[in-house]
Amino acid sequence: MDSNKPRKWWLAGLLSLLVPGVGQVYNGQLVKGIVLFILSRVLTPIAFILLNNHFTFVLMASVLAVGAAYRFGVVIDAIAVASRYRFGYVLKKYNSAVLYVVFLLGGFSVGALGSHLTHLYIAQAYTIPSGSNIPTLNIGDCILVDMTSRHPRAGDFIAFKNPKNSAQDLVKRVVAVGGDTVEIRDKVLWRNGEPVEESYVIHTDKRRLAGPRDNFGPVTVPADQYFVLGDNRDESHDSRFLGFVDQPAVRGTVTFIYWSEDPASDEVRWDRIGTRVR
Repeated sequence: MDSNKPRKWWLAGLLSLLVPGVGQVYNGQLVKGIVLFILSRVLTPIAFILLNNHFTFVLMASVLAVGAAYRFGVVIDAIAVASRYRFGYVLKKYNSAVLYVVFLLGGFSVGALGSHLTHLYIAQAYTIPSGSNIPTLNIGDCILVDMTSRHPRAGDFIAFKNPKNSAQDLVKRVVAVGGDTVEIRDKVLWRNGEPVEESYVIHTDKRRLAGPRDNFGPVTVPADQYFVLGDNRDESHDSRFLGFVDQPAVRGTVTFIYWSEDPASDEVRWDRIGTRVR
């Protein structure tokens, strides 16, 4: 084959920037390219699992730094190797535009599929659009939901499908599980005949209404169902109005706030980033 086929450093770098490993294949390093390609596809779900189970702000920063360093290193490696072949290169059988396109399309497809599966089975990100859970969750908080944790306990925040509209996901706090008897007396939550200490709850309306907002039940939660309430108790549309949440409707348990921005001022709320949701 023609040996006078110099490698273009900028093309090698661009290919590996788009999909890690393709630039290496372009440079004749097929095995290295495949290994780098596979690593790039599995690192993201591993990072989600680590953050879900062992989240700290330092860990999040470390994961981002490692990911950026990996991507940068792959690109620099492709550029460096291509530079050694800038005057000539013996083409391999797999050096073809068709194979590069296949790798690129495969990389994009696997990445999209991996992202979809991650969101379905590992973790899902949500942005809080309303103030129904203030002060625990504020408008503009970005939260991560552990999709592997779908059997919450009382006190956990969950994402779930709206019992009245399955196309909509909601986020509320579980206050009672199957078998519990729940009641609200003049804004105070009672569970199994005992008042529940809720230091996180706020009330914005001093009135005590006769309806379900301030006086509800008692009712017994059926097996495999949950009773959920918002922490901003007077401003939340929850199980008092929507009914119980079926276990299959639970999307996952809220773990932490990974980003927070005030929508009114666009200011980052640094003190909320990394906060565990409890």
